[in-house]
Amino acid sequence: MTVYSIAPKADLTAHEMCCIVRACYHPQLQLALEMISQLGIHPSECLRLKATDISIELALITITNASGMVRILPLPPALLSRIPSFLSSNYLFSNKNGQPFSMRSLQLEAQKASKRCSIHLRYGVCTFRHAFAENLVKQGVSDEIIMDWLGIVHRKSVKRYH
Repeated sequence: MTVYSIAPKADLTAHEMCCIVRACYHPQLQLALEMISQLGIHPSECLRLKATDISIELALITITNASGMVRILPLPPALLSRIPSFLSSNYLFSNKNGQPFSMRSLQLEAQKASKRCSIHLRYGVCTFRHAFAENLVKQGVSDEIIMDWLGIVHRKSVKRYH
């Protein structure tokens, strides 16, 4: 029997995440990674965003998680200015067939960008969300606000960021 060793997933620094985002060649997937890292939304929530979830006028985004929980978040100006160019189809992040990009597509683009940056760490795109949450904890934001912002139901899920 062969036993395989799997390296644990790594934490990325803010600098590494910025480098990965900048090194993405696909503009839609680059924006998706930026939204995950700057809003703390789950990658699957991000990829399921529809044009109707965005209010350019109010600078707000409506996020619906897999269990149907809805939250409304402010959009930072830097993200807001780039979104209109992607609002032509039903999904904000859609492939050539008009369907949302898959998690695998986003992960592969992030891995390619990592190689361009000479970052050889094993990580998932959820790492961008976790870094956002850890930053909130470091800033002293209460667990209740973090839970509301991230759409987390169980307090123990927030405690892992402490």
